[in-house]
Amino acid sequence: MFMREEDYTSRELFTPEDLLRHYAESKGCSLYELSLHEVVIGSFSSVAAEELRRLCGVRPTPRPRVHEGSYRGRAVSLIEFPVGAPIAAATLEEAIACGGRRFLVVGMAGTLGDLPIGSFMIPTDAVREEGTSYHYLPPGAPVRPSGRLARVLEEACLAQGIEPIKGTNWTTDAPYRELVSKVERHRRAGVLTVEMEAAALFAVAEVRRVEVAVLLVISDRLGKRWEPALFSEEVKRSLRKAARVVLEAAHEL
Repeated sequence: MFMREEDYTSRELFTPEDLLRHYAESKGCSLYELSLHEVVIGSFSSVAAEELRRLCGVRPTPRPRVHEGSYRGRAVSLIEFPVGAPIAAATLEEAIACGGRRFLVVGMAGTLGDLPIGSFMIPTDAVREEGTSYHYLPPGAPVRPSGRLARVLEEACLAQGIEPIKGTNWTTDAPYRELVSKVERHRRAGVLTVEMEAAALFAVAEVRRVEVAVLLVISDRLGKRWEPALFSEEVKRSLRKAARVVLEAAHEL
């Protein structure tokens, strides 16, 4: 492995705060203008992001893909996360440096079994088959969401008449290498879904001592063959519902 045990306690050469100061100087703005609310809603879906902006009556900020708004009187920050563990983790790091402390994130995932398309899944832990989490935690260390935030997400789902599925998620860096053998092996081990970021987000949150939970919408099925529904109206409707769920959850924090 590329990290030694002693590396995990070594000091970073530069930090997200260093980058933000440099960015603020380049844009002629203050660090205060980059600050976020403690509760941050993130999305990996443009459909969910659009619905979040609509529901929150957002205003622009000096940073791209970042918006400020409110929902039912509760101020929230909205972030459109880029897809993929490395850049998603870096985006989370910068959001933490800007003051974010509790993160509720909407994403999409493939089911390794028979979860219905458009159904909701809340990961309880993640299989680490991406590279980013290994820069934060040693191999073998479990990665999990905030139990408190996951419960709040579940309660918000139930209040909307949605029964979320809970279980293990598989995070991979290589969607086009979701091999038949891997899919079958993970399915036999009880893994329910696959996506590209959750394990990294959980690892960053643990090291930085903030809270993260993820709500996934099932967008495709990996069985004997790939059955995609990523751009279907059914999935889009669920993503819009997921946007409202995370905002209702945020209102309870």
